[in-house]
Amino acid sequence: MFWEYKSSKLQKVPNDNLSTIMLAYTRVLHARIKHIELDLYFAREKVMQKELEVHHVQSQDQIADVLIKAISTSNFPALRHKLRVEDLSTSLLLQIVIKLLKTEQEKTQY
Repeated sequence: MFWEYKSSKLQKVPNDNLSTIMLAYTRVLHARIKHIELDLYFAREKVMQKELEVHHVQSQDQIADVLIKAISTSNFPALRHKLRVEDLSTSLLLQIVIKLLKTEQEKTQY
């Protein structure tokens, strides 16, 4: 489980929600967030112990969004690349073309 995980490195958590970042770093609680109080205390404790750092990223750079939101066609390739996910159809096609070119090259050498 996450709370049992020990790391010598500071864990960085990118977040595009400034309110969430504020709650992670301050002790102010509002009645509207009672349902997440335990999770918030856990995260805040880790931030105060310098085990966790929550920092802001622009919404268009939030990599997790590619898995949970509709992403524009202009942003999708960049976020997919950051996740190190390839378009298999292109990748497989490229591999086939390279293999065919190598085969043709070998035939012409003999």
